[in-house]
Amino acid sequence: MDCEIEDRKPIDEGFIITEVDNTRNKNKKRQVTYNPSNHMTHCSCKMFECEGILCCHILSVLKGKPLRELPSHYIVNRWTKMAAYKPIFDVDGTLLEGRSQIQQEDMLISRTG
Repeated sequence: MDCEIEDRKPIDEGFIITEVDNTRNKNKKRQVTYNPSNHMTHCSCKMFECEGILCCHILSVLKGKPLRELPSHYIVNRWTKMAAYKPIFDVDGTLLEGRSQIQQEDMLISRTG
């Protein structure tokens, strides 16, 4: 994480933090909106919204806060151990797979046995 906070402006529900990303995007500026009441953040790179992975810009902002762990709204189910036990939906909420892989394997085993 090679991000520098360049500016911090207060807004109604928190701050807009401008960061300079010194990693791959040499000197590219990103804006992170941060709400201290619920630790919600949104970054202009939209990596979390698109891929479900927190970007270095958001992590840089959260790193400076008194948090013992990441807020639960950043723990996306598909990256957990329990991901195989739940149906899979796309971004619009459309069911992609109704049964998990484990349930399908159990059904195949019970049919053949």
